Amino acid sequence: MFEINTDDIPNVAIEMTFFEGRLVYDKNDSGITNQKKNIILEQNFPNPFNSITTIQFSLSKGQKIKLSVLDFQGKEVAIITEGYVTAGEHSIKFNGSKLTSGQYFYKIETEDFSKTKKMILLK
Repeated sequence: MFEINTDDIPNVAIEMTFFEGRLVYDKNDSGITNQKKNIILEQNFPNPFNSITTIQFSLSKGQKIKLSVLDFQGKEVAIITEGYVTAGEHSIKFNGSKLTSGQYFYKIETEDFSKTKKMILLK
């Protein structure tokens, strides 16, 4: 266990990553509060991949999401899933056999959160 003293630093945000997810500690006027992030987006595997890859993500609460694939220019080339998803860990296979080899991005979006990661398709 360790201690962080942020009394002399106003409006500081400290972020730490743990095995089971990401915890964010925000310092405010009343002290430090602990909030679990709503979404964790894992790196796809395998990466690079040939046609099929797995994308995993976790939600701390059920909510509407959109999981999409973007090309190198940021143009949406596929929607993997869109709609309400329950809380918990999820694993989705993406079939990129109709795409050309190259670098792509996959992006998860909710009403108040967005995260993008890179993946490479090699045929």
